[in-house]
Amino acid sequence: MMLLRVKRIRFLCKAVNWLLKHWDVHFCAIFIHEMHLQTYN
Repeated sequence: MMLLRVKRIRFLCKAVNWLLKHWDVHFCAIFIHEMHLQTYN
């Protein structure tokens, strides 16, 4: 039971870490996408 919880926490930590590393890339992509939508409309 505990092992499963530890694995889940470890997975969550990896996910959060990945999001923090790639956050700026995603933000830029979303920002550029929004700008494109505004230019075309």
